[in-house]
Amino acid sequence: MTPESSPKPDHALTFARMAGLALATAIVLAAVGYGPTVALAGPTGVRGMFIGIGAALLGAWIGSLIPVLFISTDPRVFLNGILLGLAARFGISLGAALLLRALDVAPASPLLLWVGIGQVALLATDTVTLLRLVRNLTWESKS
Repeated sequence: MTPESSPKPDHALTFARMAGLALATAIVLAAVGYGPTVALAGPTGVRGMFIGIGAALLGAWIGSLIPVLFISTDPRVFLNGILLGLAARFGISLGAALLLRALDVAPASPLLLWVGIGQVALLATDTVTLLRLVRNLTWESKS
């Protein structure tokens, strides 16, 4: 490492931070959503809530891993990694939601509703985290 270059981020630590923040967001989301879900869908709706948030969390974790793998690359490649991660996040969450719905593991309405709510909340968390990460990264000029 030369004195003028910035230290490269630790990929595992970066992913662990993102995954931890996503998990914390999912836990807060479940805690906040528990009462309204019981009131609107009953105790069986809570199962759908937990499974739906879990499906969204799975997509968020895999979607977060992809940009982290591209951190040390060219800025354009890194931004493409962010977009690829976003596509993977939605694809995996949608696929998981459809599979879980087909397997009839929980009532459809709470399950699908909480996959969507989870996606929005986790996307907001990951966006803030990625913006902070991008702000702290420096890339060497190729000129």
